[in-house]
Amino acid sequence: MELEDIAKIKRILLQLESAIDDVKFLPNKNGFTADGSYIFELFAKAQITFQTQNALLESLEQITQYLAGRSGIFTNTAGLHKFADVIQVSF
Repeated sequence: MELEDIAKIKRILLQLESAIDDVKFLPNKNGFTADGSYIFELFAKAQITFQTQNALLESLEQITQYLAGRSGIFTNTAGLHKFADVIQVSF
């Protein structure tokens, strides 16, 4: 995996974070409800589509395998695994 690939993953994650942050909540309501297809709109804002999801999942797997073999404070891969699970279930 090249540094460019890691930068692309970072960009995707930041774009997804931004898309989630942009979700508008109505005042005095407890949360947000949308149709199930809304997740695809959020993913599309981060260039996560049916066409790109396999490459993204492969990259996430490579990153988690690399981090799993390392020791240290910043090697917890649970979040990346959970994100990959969400993508797999969604697509």
